[in-house]
Amino acid sequence: MKTRLALLAAASLWSFAAQADTLVVGVEDINYYPFYKTENGNYAGFARELLDAFAAKYKHTITYKPMDIPSLFNALLDGKDIDAKFPDNAHWNKEKRTGKTITYSAPVVNVTEGLMVPPDAVGKGMDAVKKVGTVRGFTPWPLQDAIKSKAITMTEANSFSTLVKMGTIKQVDAIYISPTIGNYQLTEVFKSPGLLKYDKSLPNTQSGYSLSSTKNPALVAQFDEFLKQEKDLVAKLRAKYAITE
Repeated sequence: MKTRLALLAAASLWSFAAQADTLVVGVEDINYYPFYKTENGNYAGFARELLDAFAAKYKHTITYKPMDIPSLFNALLDGKDIDAKFPDNAHWNKEKRTGKTITYSAPVVNVTEGLMVPPDAVGKGMDAVKKVGTVRGFTPWPLQDAIKSKAITMTEANSFSTLVKMGTIKQVDAIYISPTIGNYQLTEVFKSPGLLKYDKSLPNTQSGYSLSSTKNPALVAQFDEFLKQEKDLVAKLRAKYAITE
């Protein structure tokens, strides 16, 4: 039985690979650069280059459809307006995925989110952190117990630039952010690299970013094949965009 299923899956992948397709990939309409950003409807960054390279290899045409995060998630579950979603993770909104058949690729990157603090605060622990900044709409999962116990208070910013500024002027004790994004903001936007440091001893989390689909598992299988065959390309793009795990 397992052999038969494997043969069917292989046949499906071969059939999909034998033809070029026009695909709609749903993406997040936010600035999460250098991973990705959407400005004036244009999708850019690491994810765009990677997905474009995938499309070029298999002669697909991709239309990127930026959507707010809740609408994008619903579009994935409905399987109507998009062929695939990026990024995705099986643990996001896990309860709403129950009963849905969703296919996930291997993680493209593993994104760390945690706390960045002034250099002289690194290693001092959570006792030195009373006020934490985050971007509106992002949930700092590793800090939920501290928030519920009122050990810390949260302040929201409307953008990552504003959030980083809050940290640099010490409006808050720490900012909850991916260090990749924080370091990009400090280096490229504020021209002040090192003004905040990621403290890995403080609560943090790591999420794998995958391509997912409810309607086209063969597409996801083909993307996995691409990731295996193009490891050097993925590494070069990670280096280009200074993406670390």
